[in-house]
Amino acid sequence: MKDTITHTNLSQPAHNLLVDFLESHGNIVGLDHSEALRWLLMHMTAQARGELVGRYAAGMDTGLGKTSAIACWIATLMGIPDHGIAVSVAAQRIESLCELKRTLVDLGVSPDDIGLVHSYKHWTGDPNEIPE
Repeated sequence: MKDTITHTNLSQPAHNLLVDFLESHGNIVGLDHSEALRWLLMHMTAQARGELVGRYAAGMDTGLGKTSAIACWIATLMGIPDHGIAVSVAAQRIESLCELKRTLVDLGVSPDDIGLVHSYKHWTGDPNEIPE
């Protein structure tokens, strides 16, 4: 199944989607910025194909599109029939995962295809009866 994903049908369309997404939110994506995002997306694809193993850091400042790149890459992947790839995203804050899920849905990913798992314990009962 991993042979069904390539840089041509995943990395490049994800890059196009990402640049459009960032620009639609008021960002100006210059050539160096675009190339850094392309490198990030190509590494995601290479990892999904099993060509790269391990963890990689993207030396990009806050707000330059790393999380948006993840969302656009996943949205593009979900459009490839029978891709056979499972994706897991970890975040320090639960709200970051919720925001990622909302972005994925906005990008056309079915909520049924997204799982959100966390260990946060919260009270779901009557707010007038909060246990001590």
